[in-house]
Formats: sequence, C-alpha cells, structure tokens
Amino acid sequence: MQITLVVEGSHLFLPMNQSGLTVVSYGGTYRGRRANNEDSLGRTIPHDRQALDQKGRFYAVSDGMGGVNGGEVASRMAIEVTMECYYALRGSNEECLKTAIRQASAMISARAREDTGLAQMGATLVSIAVLKSSLLYAHVGDSRLYLLREGCLHRLTRDHLHILETLGLTEAEADSHPQRNILSRALGYPDSCHPDLESMDIAPGDCFLLCTDGLTDCVHPDIVKASLSLPTPKEAVDSLISAATLFKARDNATALVIFILP
Repeated sequence: MQITLVVEGSHLFLPMNQSGLTVVSYGGTYRGRRANNEDSLGRTIPHDRQALDQKGRFYAVSDGMGGVNGGEVASRMAIEVTMECYYALRGSNEECLKTAIRQASAMISARAREDTGLAQMGATLVSIAVLKSSLLYAHVGDSRLYLLREGCLHRLTRDHLHILETLGLTEAEADSHPQRNILSRALGYPDSCHPDLESMDIAPGDCFLLCTDGLTDCVHPDIVKASLSLPTPKEAVDSLISAATLFKARDNATALVIFILP
C-alpha cells in the first residue's frame, strides 16, 4: 500500500484507472503568514486489486493546531493513522472510516499526554474514499469538501464550529462572528471527535476539492468555481494557491483536487 503525504509545496498524483473511471489528482499547500505550515494532505492507493476494489482510493486533508510543533504532528497523524486503519479494519466501509478517524483521534490525544511539548494539539480532517461508482466522505472540524458538477459548485460539508453547533447561529451570522474559528469537534479531543459521514454517486466530469479553512477564509467561492473549471487538477490547485497568495492568506492554505474522468 502506498501512502503519499505532503506537508509543504505541491505534489502530482498520477492518473489511476478503475472500473472505467480515471481518477487524476493534484495537491498543494501554502504557508500563508504563519511561521510554519501545520496543514497536511495525502492519498493512499492500494497496490492490491482486491483492496482497491473494496476500499477504493483514499484522499485526505488535515489542519493541525496546538503550539509550535503540535499542529504539524497532529495533522500528519490524523492522515496517516486514519488511512492505515481504514484499510486494515474489517466491516462496512462506513464503519471502517468512522472507527479509523476515532482511532486517529485517540492516538493524537495519547501522544499529547505523553509529550508536554505537544499538549492540547489537535486537528481537523476531511477525507474521501473514491469507490467504483460512488464516493464516501467524512469530516471533523472546519476543513471542507466541495463538488463541481455540471458547472455548479456544491459545498458538501458543514463546519463544526462552536457558534453553529452550540450557540445555534446561522452560517451567514458565523461569517463575521469573532468566535468563528473556535471548533466544536476535532481529532485529539476524545469527547469532541464525532465524524459526519455521507456517501454519494459519482459521475465522469465530477471535480472534488478538499481544503483547509485558510483557503476558504480568503478565496471567494466564485474563484473556487472558476479554478475547478480549469482543464487539469494541477491548474486548479495552482490557481487556488495563487489566489491565496494574492489575497495574503493569514493561515496555512491547502487544496487537494480530484477529477473523475471517463
């Protein structure tokens, strides 16, 4: 099994064909005005045909938090542990993914207890498994998943924010609220790691974007839509990262784009 993990810069994920669909992806991340990059992104494509047919290809983006080094450690663990556990577990893909995310959360929490320098570290996670004709996706926190289909941009995830889930504000009210960055759910906090999980059919021409809030905080949805409409995932990611750079992103900004082709 191949795990590709990217922390800084860009990475091309080569076309992979399965059951008549070609999946092409590209990822990139930008430090923004932060001293270091606490985002991670990665993918796993099993070499074993049975595992590929049953579990599909897996992609994930994570935004870490917690001190000088804690965020970087947490986001790496969030992706690596979730991917490894997802493929190792037995049962339905839905249960495997939920359990894998919870195990990653528990391991992040345990690591934080063992190392005082990593205390209070945590991470968001948005992940997808691309199956033969469907997509399984899950998220914890405020990293997002978007779909561009037939020219329309759809946001598939809802941010797990304190002001939305605890205070009951609307998303429109949350946009300008001073506490809009306080999460209600995150990996590394056992009582607050409750992943939302959904599935959907996929079709040739679908384009998916996994990203951290550093990107969506500064890049308008119209630019996201225009970027995802470009011919290749690399052009889409380059456009999104260029926009984050142009608009002086304060936070780390990460984008992982997946094209579903005939």
